[in-house]
Amino acid sequence: MKHKYKLVLVDDHEMIVQGLKSYLEPRLKDFQIISAHSIDEMFKVLESTSADVLLIDLMIGKDDSRLYI
Repeated sequence: MKHKYKLVLVDDHEMIVQGLKSYLEPRLKDFQIISAHSIDEMFKVLESTSADVLLIDLMIGKDDSRLYI
């Protein structure tokens, strides 16, 4: 199946990422879900692929000046 959209999940808690992924994957058939567990990993993912949706934990980057949300 070719995915039409890319969704990037960003959270530093593995249980949250896996829970959201297992909930969303069967419901969002047209989405490829990519996970990142840190701000650095998120930027690496975004450098190598374009994301249509970015679902990010707002507290993950509270001390990171690269994020202005």
